[in-house]
Formats: sequence, C-alpha cells, structure tokens
Amino acid sequence: MKNLKILILFLFSIGVLAQNKSKINADLKLPDSLNHETEVRIYKGEGTYHSSLFRMYKDNSGKWNTEYYEHSNNENEFTELLTEKRTLISKNDVEFVFLNLERNYIFELPNIDQIAHKLDNRGIIEKANITDKKEFKIQVKSKYKNNEFQISNPDNYLKNNPNIDELIYISEILNTIRYEFGIWKK
Repeated sequence: MKNLKILILFLFSIGVLAQNKSKINADLKLPDSLNHETEVRIYKGEGTYHSSLFRMYKDNSGKWNTEYYEHSNNENEFTELLTEKRTLISKNDVEFVFLNLERNYIFELPNIDQIAHKLDNRGIIEKANITDKKEFKIQVKSKYKNNEFQISNPDNYLKNNPNIDELIYISEILNTIRYEFGIWKK
C-alpha cells in the first residue's frame, strides 16, 4: 500500500511537471532538449502557479554561463504570464561547481520510483498538500553521458530516510546550487 501511494504521487507529479517544463521552455524560448555539449537544468515546481529554472551550460567558446528564470502565472488570471531572467554568479569557479555535481552522482541518480523499495518500513508517509509540493526535475548532459531524474519534496524524503545514499546525493546537489548561487533557500 505504501509503495502504491508513492507511485501514485510520483506519476501525478511527472505529468504536472512535464507539462510545466514544456510550457516553461516555450515561454522562455528554450528548446526542450539540452542543446549545449555540457549543460545542467534544474526545474523547480512549487504548486500550480510558480516554477523556476536554474540553468548552467558551457557555450561553444568554453565559457560557463549560469542563468536563473522565474516563471509564474497570476493566480486569478491564467493568461497573465510573468517571467524573469537573471544571470547568476557563483561563489566558486563554475567548473568547480560542475565537478561537485558530478561528485554527487548527478549522471547516475534515478527517479524516486526506482528507489521506492528502499523507503519500505522507514517511517510514515506524511500526507502532502499538492499545492505545497516542491518538485525538482534535473537534466544533465556532457560530451559522453546524460541523465534525467525527478523527485518531489527531497528535503522531506531525506528527513524521513537519512541513510539512503540517493537522497543524500540529491540533497547535496541542491544544497550546492543553493549555496553557490543563492537561490532556493530553505
């Protein structure tokens, strides 16, 4: 029963974030696929109306670029779109940041449904309010490998399952981005 609840919540979140990801990309005039040889995108969805995108990529000249997009709809008027783009500066060299993401297995991490068996008998599943959920979809690409995975409420999962490696790595990836670029503070 516990796995069924996790699976239902996961499948619902995939549909919602997948729709939002394509809409965000279209609104920001970004392709759905990663178009640079080395690129990281982290989409964060918060409820129905607000999402954000962290993007770092190496351009053709080898220079790292880091961008942050806010994307929201007015809660009362679905037709009013608000977007904001900022260029970010990291506390450390961006190549160092990328190496930290690699060190935390960003190219190997699975979706939450692939580690659901590890969550058995590890505490209670708390009832989640869908509009309060924080969902992350992470896409990464380099010359030789790529990966894409998704997780909802990673901080809560880690709090309830502190010994699961994949949750620790996901948390470290997000904490690296939070620290280096000053976004998504807890």
